[in-house]
Amino acid sequence: MRHSLRVITGRLPDVSGRVSDLTRRLQPPRRAGVSRSGAAGLGILGAVVGAGLMFLLDPEMGRRRRALARDRIRSFVRRSGRAMDGASRDVANRARGLVIEMRSRLVRREPAGREEGSESVR
Repeated sequence: MRHSLRVITGRLPDVSGRVSDLTRRLQPPRRAGVSRSGAAGLGILGAVVGAGLMFLLDPEMGRRRRALARDRIRSFVRRSGRAMDGASRDVANRARGLVIEMRSRLVRREPAGREEGSESVR
């Protein structure tokens, strides 16, 4: 009995390797394309887009909703344009100030009153 047990346990790793190979062969091959979760996500996205179109193209309230959306978009564009204009002027002014400051540090000036040819007048 002991001898047969040793033979069986000695062959166990070999059998487990064969079983894992067999299970890999029996699994269906992976298909190229969209996975189940990806398909579900696309379905949800399609439902959301469809609901949004129904909301905006509604014959009774759609015109009002479209006008509100258009007004909000215009307002956003106008406000963001103003903010960008202000930010660009701020950056330009800061750059101009840096240039002036660098020039003043590079150019040496004589202190006032010590220039050649100037005499103190009383």
